[in-house]
Amino acid sequence: MKGKKKKILIVVVVLIVAIVGTVFFTANRFLSKVKKTSISKDNESLGVTEIKGSEVTNILLLGVDGSNKMTDSIMVLSIDKKNNEVKVTSLLRDMYINKPNGEKQQLNHAYINAGIEFAIKTVNVNFGLDIKDYIMVNMDGLIHIVDSLGGVEINIKKEEIPYANGGIKSLKLLYNIQGDYELRNPGVQNLNGIQAVSYSRIRKLDSDFERTERQRTVLNEIFKKIKSQGTLKLPSIASSLLPYVETSLDNRSIISIASTIVSFNNKEIKQYRIPVDGTHKLLILNGLYLEDVDIEANKKYLHDFIYETK
Repeated sequence: MKGKKKKILIVVVVLIVAIVGTVFFTANRFLSKVKKTSISKDNESLGVTEIKGSEVTNILLLGVDGSNKMTDSIMVLSIDKKNNEVKVTSLLRDMYINKPNGEKQQLNHAYINAGIEFAIKTVNVNFGLDIKDYIMVNMDGLIHIVDSLGGVEINIKKEEIPYANGGIKSLKLLYNIQGDYELRNPGVQNLNGIQAVSYSRIRKLDSDFERTERQRTVLNEIFKKIKSQGTLKLPSIASSLLPYVETSLDNRSIISIASTIVSFNNKEIKQYRIPVDGTHKLLILNGLYLEDVDIEANKKYLHDFIYETK
C-alpha cells in the first residue's frame, strides 16, 4: 500500500485530549470547553457497515475552515485495540464520490450541504465503514495554538511568499487584526499563528497534495514544540484550543478513548491517504478540479490498512 503520511490540526487535538484526559484530574473541567452535540447512532441513518469481529473503533475527524465552514480536512481516526495501534487516514477533500442516494458530489461538500450525519453516512457508504461519532475542529484554532507555543519554525520557499502574504491579508481583514505580518524573505523563520495558517492554506501555487504537505510541516513543528514544553504546558494549550472543538462523544467516551490511546505506550501514529496512487485521475467538471476515484479499489486499500486484512 502506497500511502503518504499526513498530519493536520485534528491529530494534535486528539493527542492533547488524550494526555489531558488521562493525566489531569481536572479533565472534566477542560472537556467542558468542548461543544457536545447529539446525532443519530442507528446503522441506517449513518449508513453503517458492520465489521464482524472487529476490535477497531472508527471516528470521523473534520477540520472546518472558519471563514466558510467548508471541510478543509477529512480524516478517519482508527483505534485498533487488537494491535494496540492508532491509525489516521486522510481522505482527499476533492474526491468525486457517491452520495448515499447514488448521485455524485465532491467529498468536502457533504457536510456544508447536508450536515454532519450526512457527511458520516457519505464516508461510511463509499468505504464500507462503521463510523458513528465525529470530532470537528475549527481550523482557526491553529492560529491560537501556534501563538500559545511562541510560533513555529518553517522553511519558506520564494515562490510561496506572495501566496502566503495574500492569505495573511485575508485573515487580517477577517479577524480585524492589526500589525505587519508580511513575509519578505525565503528561508527558515519563526511564523506566528496567522502566518502559519496562511502558509498551510496555500492553494493556487500547486496542488492539494502539496498543500497537505504544508499542513504536515506546520503540524510537525507544533508536535516538536509541545514535546519540548512537557505536560505542564498542556493545560494552557488545551484551554486555548478546546473551545474550537465539537464532537458527538461525551466526556466519558472521550476519556475512555484517551485512556486507550495512552495505554498503547506512545506508539507512532500510523498514517495513510486515500486515494492511493494509481487509483484516481483528474476530472474537470464545470470549472472544478476534482479527483475521479476508483472507489472499490480504495475501499479495499483502506480496509487492508485499518483492519490489516491482508
